[in-house]
Amino acid sequence: MDPVIITCAITGAEVTKEQQPGLPITPKEQGKAAKEAVRAGASGIHLHVREDDGSPSQRVERFEEVIQEIRYGCPDVILQISTGGAVGESIENRLAPLELRPEMATLNLGSMNFGDDVFLNTPQDIKKLADEIYNLDIIPELEVYDTGMLEMAARYLKEGLLQTPLHFQ
Repeated sequence: MDPVIITCAITGAEVTKEQQPGLPITPKEQGKAAKEAVRAGASGIHLHVREDDGSPSQRVERFEEVIQEIRYGCPDVILQISTGGAVGESIENRLAPLELRPEMATLNLGSMNFGDDVFLNTPQDIKKLADEIYNLDIIPELEVYDTGMLEMAARYLKEGLLQTPLHFQ
């Protein structure tokens, strides 16, 4: 039987402490949550980070703090950082944490409605993210939320922007 890889998103992009009091936000809380997820069978951690006030962050320093905490308790876990940030985040800020060279990083393959907002992922931004991900030898996790995004994955593969094997979520 082929091995199964379970990835756990310990924090997510938009949920607040008011909505979920147990939400891990600080680096220590996220390190503890990652350790619990690995103990429960996860081999990957999908990582969004927050500032202490709970606001979403793409600050490299914050990702670094959280990654250090996770690596302390789970040295072998696959880290998959989010390049989504929060709705409205600039592509430059979304790219910044890639410099930490995690094993994997998300690559959203299109725009979508997110609550009352639009999570914008233009073809130019997708190409910029993909180029940076591959240039840093990071494996992209292709974020697919509708069949149109699957079609974009096929197109980008044919054009050479994506490389096999492909990892979908």
